Amino acid sequence: MILLNQRQIKNGIKYRNGYLIWNGLQLKCIIHPNDKVISYGLLHPVKYCRLVRRKYEGKNLFYAQLVVEGIPYQKYAYGDKEVGVDIGPSTIAYVSDTDASLEQFCQEPKPIEKQIRVLQRKMDRQRRANNPDNYNPDGTAKEGRLKWKNCHRYLGTTKEKLCELYRIQTAHRRTLQGRLSNKILRVGKYIKLESIMAGGACALMGVLK
Repeated sequence: MILLNQRQIKNGIKYRNGYLIWNGLQLKCIIHPNDKVISYGLLHPVKYCRLVRRKYEGKNLFYAQLVVEGIPYQKYAYGDKEVGVDIGPSTIAYVSDTDASLEQFCQEPKPIEKQIRVLQRKMDRQRRANNPDNYNPDGTAKEGRLKWKNCHRYLGTTKEKLCELYRIQTAHRRTLQGRLSNKILRVGKYIKLESIMAGGACALMGVLK
């Protein structure tokens, strides 16, 4: 969640020499000296500055997100070939003059999927136990605006554990997507693919009939 998002103007949030400055408040930033991406970015002029809040194991962590001027840091050398990419509902295929591969999108680790399903069922049982009057005899929720009572275990322990698993799942997917992108770019930086409209993609995945 972005808490503050302002330009480097006179009264806005600023980044100066390792400090986040806003309305007279100075916050020292923790910068990892061995991170090549951050070290490279800090060598360039800062155009925008944001304060971002993220949850980690139930705790709030705050990050200074800087948008800097220049070319992004490149970890790998890009290839010089043309690459054709075909995107499907759950797979992606790419081919060049010398390479061809079929990859699966964001293959989830099975232990996380199982833990998420277990916690979802637990939350449903807790919600039903705390709100028996909000359900019909067949188990479906009643229509209309209802008042829901949530116990401390539901809001604290169970929900926080589920949010943490979602965070791990999102980070894992982002890592896999970046790894796949770098793998394709190492083959070639000239990417060719067909245009896929949102409606066509939904129909392809069986969402639209």
